[in-house]
Amino acid sequence: MPLLYFEQSSHYLVAGSNGGRPSPPAWTPSVQSEPRVSVPVGPRRFAAVAHVVTSAERDDVWPRLTELYSGGAHDESLTDRPINIVRISEDTATVR
Repeated sequence: MPLLYFEQSSHYLVAGSNGGRPSPPAWTPSVQSEPRVSVPVGPRRFAAVAHVVTSAERDDVWPRLTELYSGGAHDESLTDRPINIVRISEDTATVR
């Protein structure tokens, strides 16, 4: 499933906006229960670990995300739930 992301240091950040729908996208609870994921970025695929960021981290990165993708602010205006942001870090201990 293609997702918008941005890079921060050695991590990728992805918003679980689900277009502002009342429920988060199905993949956010999935990464909460099983944080080991396989991630394609361009032609590269790698093993990674995904975690929903804390609310303090979210407050820090949300403005940057909405600066890069103005639709994020629109999606947030459509829902009462906080939009989760997931940090994806390459799992260098696992080879896939």
